[in-house]
Amino acid sequence: MAKICNKCDQNQTATVPYIVHESDMARAERHFKRLWGVIILLIVLLVATNALWLWHSRQYERAEITTTQTAEQDVEDGYNQFIGGDFYGETEDYNND
Repeated sequence: MAKICNKCDQNQTATVPYIVHESDMARAERHFKRLWGVIILLIVLLVATNALWLWHSRQYERAEITTTQTAEQDVEDGYNQFIGGDFYGETEDYNND
């Protein structure tokens, strides 16, 4: 990079000793190698955790549970309803006609 001196109109370039540049490049190479190692490790861990979650979810058997509830009621006046399980159900004859 060239610097121009405003006072004397001479071109001056800033120089860095070769040994300093080489040591910086060596340090940067080691840093890049560590970063690649971390990136590869993180990808392997991501795949492993996803595989473990899939294995964990497949341990359980999926089954549908159906429940049938039969209710017989007689009502002289009013509505004929029942409460069964988690929901309100209706009988075959809603108004008990």
